[in-house]
Amino acid sequence: MMAHKTISYFFLLISFVCVLDANSQSVKANIDKDTITLGDQIKLTLQLDDVNPDRFQLTDWFRFTDTLQRFKLVEKSGIDSLLFNGVYLFRQSFIITSFDSGVYAIPPFTVLLNERFTNESFSLSTEEIFVSISTLDVTNLKIYNDITGIISVEETYNKLNYYFLGIVVSGLLLTGFVLFIYRRRKKARSLTVNDEITILEEAKLQLDSLAINIKTNSDTPKVFYNKLYHIIRVFYSKLFHQPSVINCTTSEWILLSDKLEIGTEQRKEFIYLLNKSDEVRFTESILLEEFEESIRLAGNLAEYLHKLKQGSNFSL
Repeated sequence: MMAHKTISYFFLLISFVCVLDANSQSVKANIDKDTITLGDQIKLTLQLDDVNPDRFQLTDWFRFTDTLQRFKLVEKSGIDSLLFNGVYLFRQSFIITSFDSGVYAIPPFTVLLNERFTNESFSLSTEEIFVSISTLDVTNLKIYNDITGIISVEETYNKLNYYFLGIVVSGLLLTGFVLFIYRRRKKARSLTVNDEITILEEAKLQLDSLAINIKTNSDTPKVFYNKLYHIIRVFYSKLFHQPSVINCTTSEWILLSDKLEIGTEQRKEFIYLLNKSDEVRFTESILLEEFEESIRLAGNLAEYLHKLKQGSNFSL
């Protein structure tokens, strides 16, 4: 009887600790200004703090939906992540605007997490934010005088000066165009380490989400492998600056990958995942273990390609 009570107290303590750990996460939404005029832009930042990857799995990120009827989305950034002392911080920024005057609320945004040990899901929501939007203020505009008549002036110019000015302007325009093309190509071919890490984290989050769909039996084998195939394509194209990979055939993709010094085992897994989408076209069911193995291979392949890109100076 005493041993039974001890075990009960132990499990109660474990549950209490899990609840405290689950509540350690926090979300917040910030804006850089709460008063604007029509058409002005606001920077909205959404943040999720203190996510232990060993305990929790991010299943659904903040969504900018049509519920923001009074605000329009102008631009959004990728999801930035920072690992510090074993916990993650996730952040994403949005540029929004509005063309309706009044005081309107930015509604709460919700993120979903899953506790790995108990397999229980819970949500966290930001607080509502109010923004005051006013029309253009014209009270301080200057008063202009009436338009006067046309004043005639003597026309004096030197044609040689105009020719010289035209040559100088043309040269400056040509130089600016060359610099623009050079910087654009340089930027397109250079990713910082933080950008590469963001690409890898984004692919892992998508794979985690796909793993959840397997357990709920919401995807057929064909739909599952098509999604997996797309995740690998997008990750590969962003990491190695090859947008053509998105629309090329499987055979063309394999030929492109020959430029990479991929190990023998990793190359076998790579080709296996590429061909799997075609093999399951007419398959009605596949074992859960095979789904999970494919996701594991895809995650290992993404980490391998990321390390391969970091450890080399080649450009494709």
